Amino acid sequence: MRQLDRGVGLTRAVAHRLSDERDPKRCVHRTEILVRQRILGLVLGYKISTIITSYATTSYCRSPSTRMTR
Repeated sequence: MRQLDRGVGLTRAVAHRLSDERDPKRCVHRTEILVRQRILGLVLGYKISTIITSYATTSYCRSPSTRMTR
C-alpha cells in the first residue's frame, strides 16, 4: 500500500491542500505523514487509530487558537 501511495502521490496531494496552523518548531510529524497514517489505517480496516486519537487530543502541538483547555 505504501509503495502504491508513493507512486500515485495521494497522501502528498491531500496534505498539500490542508492548512497546518501548528507551530513547526514544536511538531515532530509532518502533515503528510499524519494523513498517510490515517488513510492507510482506513484502507487496512482500522476504524480509528489510538495513536492518532491521542495525538489529536494533546495540546503540545496545536496552535494557540486550537488548543483544548483541560
